[in-house]
This record gives sequence, structure tokens and C-alpha cells, in this order.
Amino acid sequence: EYLIRTIIVQFMSCWISAYFYGWITIKCKYFMIPPTMIHFIWNQINPRLLGSIYTNTSGWMIGQQWKINGVGLMGCFVYFIVAIIIII
Repeated sequence: EYLIRTIIVQFMSCWISAYFYGWITIKCKYFMIPPTMIHFIWNQINPRLLGSIYTNTSGWMIGQQWKINGVGLMGCFVYFIVAIIIII
């Protein structure tokens, strides 16, 4: 339904979240287990809680996936705030 919008928002969210995962990796002295585990846990929680942006199915929260999903617009906002906190 919102194909282009979903792709753009998902790209932005993934790009911003890379900053967070990169920061964790650097803090762990490039030991890859902690960021990998955080990403794995996130991939288990996100579809159940917020739904799947890939299949456009709702989870516990109901709404348009490109807006509410952690890999959607809300994910962009949250990861952007986390990036600002990390920088400060």
C-alpha cells in the first residue's frame, strides 16, 4: 500500500540504527557477541510487539507498519534520540 514510503523509512531506520550497533561494537572492543545478541533479541521482540514491516502484519500494537514499527518511522525517531544521547 505504501511501498515507496515504507522503503524510504526502513532505509533511514536501518541507517540510523547502524550508528547504535557500531557504538556498541566499539565499546565492546569489536567483540561481536554483544551487538549480535542485542540484534537477535530485537528481531525476536519487534515482530511480536510491533508487527512485521516485511510482511505488513500487525503484532500486539496495531497501526500502519511504516509508522509504528521499530524498523519504520518510530524506529527512526527512537534510534535518532539514542544516537544523540550517545554523542552527548
